[in-house]
Parts: sequence; structure tokens; C-alpha cells
Amino acid sequence: MNTLPVIITNVLTLLWQIIAGLTVVMIIFAGFLFLTSVGDPSKITKAKAAVLWAVVGLVVCILAYSIPSIISNALLK
Repeated sequence: MNTLPVIITNVLTLLWQIIAGLTVVMIIFAGFLFLTSVGDPSKITKAKAAVLWAVVGLVVCILAYSIPSIISNALLK
């Protein structure tokens, strides 16, 4: 029988894997935008924004994944 902390850990791990995969796809898409921009400044700006938001999303995901363990470690000490 799984306990609540085990279930939460499993769900967070699954979400982490999904979001990490989506981040890779988004960065590949941004690379495609860079390649197809052909020097058009508006398309280059769109590609830079896509990379920026992919990285921001990954950082938020990392923080969200680590906050429960940080809080848990702080409360147990």
C-alpha cells in the first residue's frame, strides 16, 4: 500500500519528466524558428522569446520540484 508521500513523490517525478520533455521540444522548436527566420528581425525576436520562456519554464519547474524537499528538510532539522 502506497502512502501519501510516496504518491506525491511519484506524481511530481512524472510531472518533472513531462515538463523536461516539453522544454526540450520547445528549445528544438525555437531552433527551427531561428533557422527559418532568414534574417527577419521579427522572427528572430519570436525565436529568442521562445528560448527565454522555455528556460523560464524549466527554472520554475525545477523550483517547484525542489520546494517540497527543501521544506521537508527545513522542518525535520
